[in-house]
Amino acid sequence: MISGITRCPACGTTFRVSEEQLDAAEGRVRCGACDQVFDARAHQPAGSAPQTAASPDAGISQNYIDEMLFEGEAAAADQDAATEPFTPAPIAPVESFTLPPIAPQPVEMERGPVARRWQHLAWTLACLLALLGLVGQYAWHNRDTLALDPRLRPAYALVCERIGCVLPSFRDFARIRSEALHIRPAPGRPGLLLVDALLSNHAPFAQDFPGMEIVFSDMRGRVLASRLFLPHEYLDPQDLPLAAMPPREPVSAHLEIVDPGEDATNYQLYLREIPPAAD
Repeated sequence: MISGITRCPACGTTFRVSEEQLDAAEGRVRCGACDQVFDARAHQPAGSAPQTAASPDAGISQNYIDEMLFEGEAAAADQDAATEPFTPAPIAPVESFTLPPIAPQPVEMERGPVARRWQHLAWTLACLLALLGLVGQYAWHNRDTLALDPRLRPAYALVCERIGCVLPSFRDFARIRSEALHIRPAPGRPGLLLVDALLSNHAPFAQDFPGMEIVFSDMRGRVLASRLFLPHEYLDPQDLPLAAMPPREPVSAHLEIVDPGEDATNYQLYLREIPPAAD
């Protein structure tokens, strides 16, 4: 009997085949490992020419053939193990359970650009209102002084017209001057002196009439007599209806006083501010 070795071109498994088997299938065999059909004669490994049983030493050795057969059988066993049907492991049933209730959490909404812009605008308006409040408080508590400023006077007059307050009169006595002072004996009236003067208001606004203080002194400067005269005493009757001195318009002042005597050689006229209750 003649046998030979062939190798599967697909999986490399080596088999021993006989000539009778090859002749019956015209050289075609099926690999027992991978079922590949191939021409056994065309895939005989080198040095594995067909051998007869009577001449085992010709061609490859018997050990080589045994090794080849062992490799083929091992590969076939591995292939069989790899192709065993997979049986899935049983899956244990899952115990049913109830999820704990989830409390809703408040959602924080991020402020958008429009909301931030309105917030900045509200803060700006609040700051402006606070600033206006401070300015108004300062203006109200200092109205007696600030209302004398000609630039602020119209605003104060408008406010007082609405709420019924009374504006303080303008006062700038430094700009009231006496001019043309003349003191002389009264004709035909012994012991009396006539005092005439012109009072001028150089301020741009009308203001209250001042008091007139006349001081007599001797040669040494000692005061012999003095008195403060109020507007209703020195004004001409036609000027009495005037509530205040008009600006840049001289007003005549006239007095009849008792002569302080021959020692009164000097006299002075002073303009004094009159407290409101004293007039």
